[in-house]
Amino acid sequence: MGKLSLRPVLMGLLFIIMILLSLSLIFSLVLHFTSVPETSLQWFLLPTTLITVLIGGLIAGYQSGRKGWYFGGLTGLGFIVLSWLFSFLGYDASVSLYTLMLYSGFLLIAMLGGIIGVNLSPQRR
Repeated sequence: MGKLSLRPVLMGLLFIIMILLSLSLIFSLVLHFTSVPETSLQWFLLPTTLITVLIGGLIAGYQSGRKGWYFGGLTGLGFIVLSWLFSFLGYDASVSLYTLMLYSGFLLIAMLGGIIGVNLSPQRR
């Protein structure tokens, strides 16, 4: 076993950040230019975040070619840390049971994405 590279994790995190920033821009434009209430968009936020984290983990697992749960988990942990930093430093929000459940879901879905990504990777064969 050689040196463990964090490049797959960084690529997965970069994908997650880029997609979520793009979706935030789209959602804010929808809210600004239409009469859609903010509460109706909340139904789209969690599923789109989960799908994005799944794909970010998938990218990490695909690029690593091995240890998909590990690289997907690191990607999920990176996203959790970034999310926590935004909510704590930006909004002074404390961690509640609900956020812990969300963070656990993000971690598990990123690990699942990593496992799927390894199985799709040509490096595995």
